Amino acid sequence: MINTILFFITNHLYKGRITYERVKQIIASYGFVLFEYDLSAENEELELLQSFNLMNYAEVMPCITYILDAQHKYVFIRSGETETDKINMLLHEAGHIYNEHFATEELVHNTPYTKERQANMFSSMLLVLNRICRVFPYIFVSSLIVSIVLVAMTDKLPTPNNSFNVVYYTQSGEVYHLFEDCYYLRSAVVISGTVESCGKNRICSACKLRSED
Repeated sequence: MINTILFFITNHLYKGRITYERVKQIIASYGFVLFEYDLSAENEELELLQSFNLMNYAEVMPCITYILDAQHKYVFIRSGETETDKINMLLHEAGHIYNEHFATEELVHNTPYTKERQANMFSSMLLVLNRICRVFPYIFVSSLIVSIVLVAMTDKLPTPNNSFNVVYYTQSGEVYHLFEDCYYLRSAVVISGTVESCGKNRICSACKLRSED
């Protein structure tokens, strides 16, 4: 919680609406180069993904953070996503970056479940803080209300599922998921159950890659 508030204040996210351009600038301020890639066309971004052996992940994950060394740090985000989704994804990656969830030469697309939860909470808290500060002009009052909201949100965090006895799916989806925080379950009504009861015969490719790490 403290790290989130420090990040929020340091990057002046209490002023105005959080936009994609603002989050891009924040990512850049931490030394990361951001690329938008399009899988349907040959371009420099795809060549870079191929050179880092990231194409398998780029095909299933809409946002990837990668560090080659201290001078070469990248965030790749798929073009065609909505601005809201891009903001959520970049704030999630900012959570990994700011909380130092990785070391040199380590990918962030497959971090442990607890760190994924932390990054999800980080991005959610930033959006809540920003909304409250835009409604309430005085940061002192906003901070007091936010503290109450954050405690309530912490109590509602989902418990990790490491055994995969429980899977997650949507009514209309064609696959089941191993992780409740999978990118493809965002903004969807999620149902939990066993593999047998879900009625889906295929596993989400992103969840499969993540479980094999």
